[in-house]
This record gives sequence, structure tokens and C-alpha cells, in this order.
Amino acid sequence: DVYVRVLDPTGNLITDANSGNFTADGQSLQFTYKTSIDFKDDGSGFTIDWKSPTNPAFQKGTYSVILYSDNSTMGQGSISLK
Repeated sequence: DVYVRVLDPTGNLITDANSGNFTADGQSLQFTYKTSIDFKDDGSGFTIDWKSPTNPAFQKGTYSVILYSDNSTMGQGSISLK
């Protein structure tokens, strides 16, 4: 399982009715989106599709995206929308 946390430009976690909790890095966290991938350690790429549940979908600013798996942080990044 891969847990995705998306934070809006004001630092608020984006959630919907399907959001839940998980544990990573010794903390209980709420996720934005959860999906499963079949990881084979062969260099294959993966795409995670997610649609914002908020209306309007996105506002201007920088969004943070953090990925978790196996109870720890997998990676993080950000994207700026103008």
C-alpha cells in the first residue's frame, strides 16, 4: 500500500470521505489517498492518479505531496500552480 498526503498552499491536508489514518515514522497520520502497487524492484515506473475532491479543484500556490509505504516516508515533492 502507498499512502499519499496532499497539502494545499495554506498547509491544510486535502481529504474526502474515503480518507483514513495510517502509521508512519512513529506517528498516526491521516491520508489524502491510498492505493496499492505491485512493486517488483525491476526499475518499472508507476503512476498514481488522484482527483481533488474540493471545489474548485485547485487554487493558486504551492502544494506539497508526501508518499508513504511500509510505515515510513517514501518520498516527497511539491508543485506550484499559477
